[in-house]
Amino acid sequence: MSGYLTITTAGLPATISSALKFTSRSVFGADGQFDGAVVDAAVLTGQHAEGTIRRALETCRNQCRPGGHRVAAEALTILERRTVGAKQNEADQELRGAAYANDLAQYPADVIQVACQRWADSSRWWPAWADLKRECDRLAAKRIAEHRALEEALRRLSTPARPQLAAPAPLATLQERLRTSVLLRRQAGDTRTAAHFEVKLAKAQNRPVKKWAEDAIAEQVAEQKAKAAEYQRVADEQAAQAPAPTPSKSDLTLAELAQRRRDAMLGIDRSEVAA
Repeated sequence: MSGYLTITTAGLPATISSALKFTSRSVFGADGQFDGAVVDAAVLTGQHAEGTIRRALETCRNQCRPGGHRVAAEALTILERRTVGAKQNEADQELRGAAYANDLAQYPADVIQVACQRWADSSRWWPAWADLKRECDRLAAKRIAEHRALEEALRRLSTPARPQLAAPAPLATLQERLRTSVLLRRQAGDTRTAAHFEVKLAKAQNRPVKKWAEDAIAEQVAEQKAKAAEYQRVADEQAAQAPAPTPSKSDLTLAELAQRRRDAMLGIDRSEVAA
């Protein structure tokens, strides 16, 4: 059933109905073909008095109320007379009708009536519940969107305005941060860390590094070199004191094979040398 009809809320103030802006979404059939568009949401634009919104919301609420079991049963009875369904005994027909009526009763009366009328006008077959429900949902979509938009507009009016936040202070520049770091580290007695910040600050300002920073870095480099030399000396001593490793049987066999290979290449006969 294409070309979907939507039911709006009757009796809304003109200023409200004209200020409701809707968005829709596309609907596709089981065959993947475009089958129409359905209202998805709405928003109330502009400025409106709280009393006007409340009256419009009350009107919308009244027209969203369930139509009830009697309205649903009457609409289904008419639909059954105008369509053809699978053959069922009387008990099964009553059970089916009761199940449809219970679910259909939750929709507004005009949605129930229009959905059944539209189905009878477009199909000679009794609808599956999923099809009839889909038609009701599409018919009610715009009114539901209106109801939600009015509730949201009223909520916004009832919510206190948030205080204007002060603009954040501008972030310090790189040079300002480096200058502050140098000052704070020197005040804390950490000259070496301050010297590294001074090197970065000098590069940013395109100037020579200050003498105190050069001295601090040179002192640190000298200490690192001295430590490295001491580590190397200790490692050499430990290596000299360590006993030579005892070759394994495999190592001896490989060494013997290598020696024989060299002798063969040089034409040396070890038996003659031994004699």
